[in-house]
Amino acid sequence: MFVQATGQARLSLVPVSADHFKVQGVDAEVSFERDAAGKVVALILRQNGMDQRAPRGEVQLPVEIALPAGQLPEYVGDYALTSAVG
Repeated sequence: MFVQATGQARLSLVPVSADHFKVQGVDAEVSFERDAAGKVVALILRQNGMDQRAPRGEVQLPVEIALPAGQLPEYVGDYALTSAVG
């Protein structure tokens, strides 16, 4: 299992117990909070003497669409991604 903060490298989680993990290579820990029914409802990051709670959000699954095979060549190419749009 891995954890990755926005703009950061992906780091391995090393299990300590069922819902508690150490972050490999960093002085930090991650644990998962469960509700009365046992469902995971939040992630807790413990780092630098602070606990940061992140409530679990809904997963946005990608939408699959069908395109005619003849349309696909329109998208083939090399694209340079920049930070500015517009």
